[in-house]
Amino acid sequence: MNSKHYRTTALLTLAVATALAAPLAQAETKLDSNGFNASSDDGQYTFGIHGRVQFDGGWFDNDDLRTDNANGTELRRVRLAVSGKFGDWGYVVDYDFANDKPVGQTIAISHDLGPGSIAIGQIKPFYSLEYTTDDLWASMQERSWVADTQALGYRYGASWVGNTKDKQWIYGINVYNEANTDTDRNSGLGESARLVWLPLAKENGLLHLGVSGGHDEIGRNQNDVYTGTSASVRAAGHLSDQSRFTLISLNDGSKVDINKYLGEVAYSRGPFYVQSEAGKAHYEDGAQDGDLKTGYATVGWFITGQTRGYDFKKARFTRPDGIGEHGAWEVALRYDTAHGEQVNRDIEVKATTLGVNYYANKNVMFRLNYIHSDAQDNLAHATLDKTNAITGRMQIAF
Repeated sequence: MNSKHYRTTALLTLAVATALAAPLAQAETKLDSNGFNASSDDGQYTFGIHGRVQFDGGWFDNDDLRTDNANGTELRRVRLAVSGKFGDWGYVVDYDFANDKPVGQTIAISHDLGPGSIAIGQIKPFYSLEYTTDDLWASMQERSWVADTQALGYRYGASWVGNTKDKQWIYGINVYNEANTDTDRNSGLGESARLVWLPLAKENGLLHLGVSGGHDEIGRNQNDVYTGTSASVRAAGHLSDQSRFTLISLNDGSKVDINKYLGEVAYSRGPFYVQSEAGKAHYEDGAQDGDLKTGYATVGWFITGQTRGYDFKKARFTRPDGIGEHGAWEVALRYDTAHGEQVNRDIEVKATTLGVNYYANKNVMFRLNYIHSDAQDNLAHATLDKTNAITGRMQIAF
């Protein structure tokens, strides 16, 4: 994309927002911790503006094994979204403007269908507890490696999510290709599904048990070329480019098939919670194959007594409940592991993260993480990397 295209995208987003808001010019409007929202008198037409700004930093204690990670800061996300409904149809147009070009997030229309709702456009697949939980409300600054490697990100396609009337079962399916507003790949296909069971009565806390699974086919790009695929993790946070390790890499000039699945478990009661997922993915392109195993376990505590929020329609954690005028403090500990095996490759990466989060109010939060990471080459019986990092974030969301 060139700069002219970026400007066109931004102007188009503004034009869409103006057009959507026009029927609500005389409507009742409201600005609060959930952003700017407007609604017609009969409630049939709504319009909202929401956004986030995340400013991150990373400081590293590097080893002597590799090139040092550079200390630094970055404007991680600057997102602006418009959403609402026209009668029975909902819409979302969400872009991130943090880098040199606007990148589309969810850009879709939706409609009730049976006991659920279907979204069509550029979707965020309903897959994995960690992945569906918004980065605003995840326990740590970075998502777990399960989410990084198993979830492909925003894709053109459709997603249907439903639940039972007693809210004990939440389920969904996704179909998509391998393209989005930021890539030109268009021939690959994928499908996935997720099932979640919430067996406890509300007064006994929240017990979340789930499974996710799917199949991805990585196809040709716009030049009719198979470009293959890879899976990698940054061991010590988003800014640790020199501690990034490729766990799986298939680039043999053929399409790649990926079969993946994972298990989800979480329990929350009062200020305490635990959360864990473990997954496996098998990669194959006809000439070679590889296996990727990932997992994490998190334990957290709201020192000031709040409870982690939960969305019963989308089976994910949300903004903490009970943030008062004095804010909220949260501490969490997570252990991550990722292990990739294929011919001539056997890399294992581990990390332990201690996090402290301060919610100044419902819209402003500060994060501080300490990360200790370790990477091993099991074929060479060698240590590849040992890095300690302190990362931080200042966040505003509305």
